[in-house]
Amino acid sequence: VYNNSHGYEIESVVYRWDDGDLVVHRRVNTSGAKEWKHFEINNVHYFAVANNLNNTGGTDGIESVVYRWDNKTGDLVEHRRVNTSGAFDWEHFEIDN
Repeated sequence: VYNNSHGYEIESVVYRWDDGDLVVHRRVNTSGAKEWKHFEINNVHYFAVANNLNNTGGTDGIESVVYRWDNKTGDLVEHRRVNTSGAFDWEHFEIDN
């Protein structure tokens, strides 16, 4: 999404299901975000955003971000930043122990 005053750096909206309705939970800074992906590891929920474009429309110097759901605060907390270049998608995988 492009915003004339902010370029590709915008606040993406995260919604939650509340009593039969989707309501705004919070806003997250993103940069040309293409996809959010949910995955779970050991009963911990993670949400990854694939940031695609920097503010000038280029694909260099972009970090995509993985967030972790914090049950104590009921909110997303930044877990890890990943250097990406024009990210479009996230995929999760399983490893057998």
